[in-house]
Formats: sequence, C-alpha cells, structure tokens
Amino acid sequence: MQDIIRQFHEAGFAVKHGAPPQAIQALQQALECVLPESLLALYQDHDGMEESRVNLPLRLMSLDEVADFHQAAKELGWAHRDVRVFWTDDNSNYAGIYVASLLNGK
Repeated sequence: MQDIIRQFHEAGFAVKHGAPPQAIQALQQALECVLPESLLALYQDHDGMEESRVNLPLRLMSLDEVADFHQAAKELGWAHRDVRVFWTDDNSNYAGIYVASLLNGK
C-alpha cells in the first residue's frame, strides 16, 4: 500500500492532509465497522481528495463525506449492511468495500 500511496503523491493529485486517529475511530463507530488496513492507510495519508481538482474516474471521499453518505443512505433505506461507500465520481455514482461477510475487504 505504501508504494501505491507514494505513486499517488508523485502523480500530483490534490489531497487533503491525513486524518487524525480520533477522526478515523469516530468514522468506524459511525459506520459500525472496522476499516480494512488498506483503507486505514489511505485515510492516515490523506482525508479524501479535493473535489474540483480530481482527474480520476473516482475520488476518495473525506471522512465527513463518508459518514454523511452512510447516514443518508440509512435514512433512505439504501444502506446495505455489509457495504460501506468511500469513493464517488461526484455524479451520483459510488464505489465501496464489503466490511463483513465472505466478501470482507473486497
């Protein structure tokens, strides 16, 4: 994962500063799950990507965006109990990770 993060920085993508441990812990509580190690490494390095400067198909959402999306999805009945969403294209398309079941971490 560290090599991927290094390449990400070398490519010059606009990212926010790493999330503090307390914020990551609060997110895990809000999402009612433990984040996979690879995702923890990403958030420790950078708390999401700047929306206006991303030139990728999807961008990593900030911890606040992830928590807000999860809460809204729960309220609308869209939340799947085993999946949490962490990426968006800012056009209502999302990607996530299974945090439970046989697909945990996928």
